[in-house]
Amino acid sequence: MEKYALLLGYGIFDEKNEEYKKYVDEFARFVAENSIKKVILCGGKTSVKFPTVSEAESIAKYLNPKISGSSVMLVDESFTAYQNIKFAKRFINDISDSQITVFCDSIRYFKVMWFIMHEWFKMSRDQILKHLLDKVNEHYKKNIYDETTSMGAIIMKEVKAYKGVIINTVPIHLSVDAAVAQQAGSLLDIEALYDKSLDNKLLKLTVAKSGFK
Repeated sequence: MEKYALLLGYGIFDEKNEEYKKYVDEFARFVAENSIKKVILCGGKTSVKFPTVSEAESIAKYLNPKISGSSVMLVDESFTAYQNIKFAKRFINDISDSQITVFCDSIRYFKVMWFIMHEWFKMSRDQILKHLLDKVNEHYKKNIYDETTSMGAIIMKEVKAYKGVIINTVPIHLSVDAAVAQQAGSLLDIEALYDKSLDNKLLKLTVAKSGFK
């Protein structure tokens, strides 16, 4: 079984950004401690200030000396989280016989796993929903009902792993309003998987937000 570690970029890497640096350093430690030989860094050319540099490339420049024993592959043509997941698939030899640890922030990991189920495992919307609801049902059968344990909390816990894929989240500090806004955006991103018109609109908005025409 091959082991991979995949990192989702969040803008052009800058060591002065303490949270970003902590995120990448934690990834580097994971790769070293677990002897991961295949590393995938994701993120395209999303900054108008650095139009020729991809997120993946900027991360690799900092990360390479720390993980010199690993083979580093770049997904450097993507604009969205879904494109990161979609394009990363080409570097994974056999998803059904691999252990893949995906690093992302602690706010958006639900949609990241949804993208993985959809793109890597070719699950339909109904299959993904059934899987999640089955996990809730299993939890309630095994545990005495606790009013503080919500269905959403169970789903968010269970969605961190599916078959050989594990989501490793790194906390980011956002206000409540900003976190809710990210979740609202995630709902649109997931819906865009099933609505091509919405997908095109969201992609145009993402490109415009980056400062590109």
